[in-house]
Amino acid sequence: MAVTFEEMKEVVKLDPFLKLFDFRVVSSRIGEVVLECDLRDHLLRIGGTMNGGAIMSLLDAAGGLCILTKEDVLNQVTSSLSINFLRPISKGPVRTRGKLIKGGRNLAYTQIEVMDGDGKLAASAMGTWFLFR
Repeated sequence: MAVTFEEMKEVVKLDPFLKLFDFRVVSSRIGEVVLECDLRDHLLRIGGTMNGGAIMSLLDAAGGLCILTKEDVLNQVTSSLSINFLRPISKGPVRTRGKLIKGGRNLAYTQIEVMDGDGKLAASAMGTWFLFR
């Protein structure tokens, strides 16, 4: 059974790592998840821009969560994540969209984008996840 929108919100709330970022699930449908977070001090680096590790965590979370919307996937782990940082993020809220590109028997492939508070593309990634069924 695929994870519903309400269940997705609970996963983000209860996950010990994800809750540090205060991500919100904005939308969830089969093959796609949108997350959002405010640009808070603990996500910033010196100079007032979002820390690259925080951006990577958003990308990773959105990629993994969009896979959970696929029927019969119980869990997933990241196998690879290739990220392109395009511009610094200094304005929130930060929005991330993960989209399932292809789901196979053991692996799933995603495309993920991060937009700054002005809606400008700030980072993009392609990822591969190992699936637990």
